[in-house]
Amino acid sequence: MTESENKHNRPNPETKRQRNQRPVGQNEPGRPEQLKQHLEIRTLPYGPLESCSHVIRIGSSSILIDPSIDPQRLPESWPKPDLLIATHGHLDHIDGADVLRDFCQAKLAIHYTEEGSLINPKDNLSVYMGMEKTFRKADLLLKEGQIITLDEQYSLEVLHTPGHSMGSICLLLTGPEGEIALFSGDTLFAGSVGRSDLPGGDSLELIKSLQKLSQRLNKPETQKLPIYPGHGPATVWNREKANNSYLNR
Repeated sequence: MTESENKHNRPNPETKRQRNQRPVGQNEPGRPEQLKQHLEIRTLPYGPLESCSHVIRIGSSSILIDPSIDPQRLPESWPKPDLLIATHGHLDHIDGADVLRDFCQAKLAIHYTEEGSLINPKDNLSVYMGMEKTFRKADLLLKEGQIITLDEQYSLEVLHTPGHSMGSICLLLTGPEGEIALFSGDTLFAGSVGRSDLPGGDSLELIKSLQKLSQRLNKPETQKLPIYPGHGPATVWNREKANNSYLNR
């Protein structure tokens, strides 16, 4: 849900420009992008409100970021994810959490301040979408700076980035040579940011979170860092720093 859509009552995940354009060289829906040897990322933009799930495959294992999709959307030839990570607790990012847990025999992780969104329809916004959906409690609760080990080489670092929601997180994928990709949830989009007028949102906190990302990523080796948002196309860090006005406030 982008900041530019704040004037609408019904959440809209992205702008028309984001829906119709995808930066050249970035991950196409359903097609894997191999960033390193034995490491691939596949974007699945099939969740509610066109939200994106991202699957990271490392060798014979995989994890899924934002469990919003139906299990039948998972890549057939890939191993089933054994870990599901929600960047926040809004329905369009957790809608498939329980069914995916059962189908994949996977665990669900979410930031500890978002735990209530799994059991409260107001917190996950489903009540505002004409339904009341609840989910089983998370198996793992995340916090700022936590390192999620994927294998002996690769890991995800949890960056707490409140603003879109109280417990929104970004996930920084790192390996032997440093940072590889950022999964930004609804904190940062290509050319925009997540809206902050929903329950649990805070525009000042969002600005602080964007400043935090800038401080972390403003170095020569991360200028071309791929970014995979929760809605819309993938992008790269230097493009956002140059063109995304929200990062320069």
